[in-house]
Amino acid sequence: ENVVTGCELQSNSQVVMTSYGNEYKVFGATGHVPGGQADRGKTNQWAFVDEHWSERMIDAAKEKDGLEISKGGAVYKADPVAMLTDPMYRAEAQLAHLDVHGAGEDRYAVLSRIYPILRSRDMHTIRRLRRMCAASDEKGTGIISTHIFHGLLSWVCIRLTREESQQLQALFGCDEAGNPTDQSSDLINYHRFIRLMGANMSNFRLEVVKDAWRKLEDSAIAAMVDITHLQRYFCPEAFPKVLSQKTPEAKDGSMSRDEAREEFLRQWELDHPEGRITWEAFKAYYEDVSLAMEDDELFVELVRKSWKL
Repeated sequence: ENVVTGCELQSNSQVVMTSYGNEYKVFGATGHVPGGQADRGKTNQWAFVDEHWSERMIDAAKEKDGLEISKGGAVYKADPVAMLTDPMYRAEAQLAHLDVHGAGEDRYAVLSRIYPILRSRDMHTIRRLRRMCAASDEKGTGIISTHIFHGLLSWVCIRLTREESQQLQALFGCDEAGNPTDQSSDLINYHRFIRLMGANMSNFRLEVVKDAWRKLEDSAIAAMVDITHLQRYFCPEAFPKVLSQKTPEAKDGSMSRDEAREEFLRQWELDHPEGRITWEAFKAYYEDVSLAMEDDELFVELVRKSWKL
């Protein structure tokens, strides 16, 4: 319907294929449509947007209250007219509105500070944090007390402010069953905290890890890999902190080859009496290392050098 003239417009059901695509004939309803079909009344209406319509929409918007948005710690109302006429203003206002209700970017500010610190420590910091959380998780549910989790974060020199503690609890607080809860809780889902650092390894990364595992299987009797194979074939010069005679400028020299080898071997939990290493354990190790390395090429180069692929 043309909102200015009040003329009702309809289309028929016949498709016409043109160089522009599929089209329909449009006509003004006069009681009967072409072809003798009955008047369709209010179905298939066409509304035209013109200057008159736009002006009425803007006038109506002026009468409405704007969204509550937050900026610089202050809460104020968004301009309803700008919300209609300026797409960029509308997008920014909608994001700021989410922040007011604790569902926007500000909600994740604590993670924007914590995650880079965990990644910058060294390649095993995230893995050690995960293992300490698991050691504190007596039931193996992925849930530990908030007090213990804060203590483990302090081990990597991360001190939380009161506001950050509240944000962390809002994001990862849960009940004993692991269900998120908005209520006051003294439990943290550390599985979700670590999982949110990054998705599973990309296929690009996973393929090089599989190549390393195949090399270990080929060197083992009946493809039964154990800790002795890791000791024999791991190349400690691949560690970023080990001094290399060929490229000393690329290393910081803070670890010797023996120290790097010991550091690597400490990352493995030997649950099997014969020191067996499974593919799942090998993959889990590199999943943790992958979280600490955002650059795909650096990760692949690390794995290749570690096993001389």
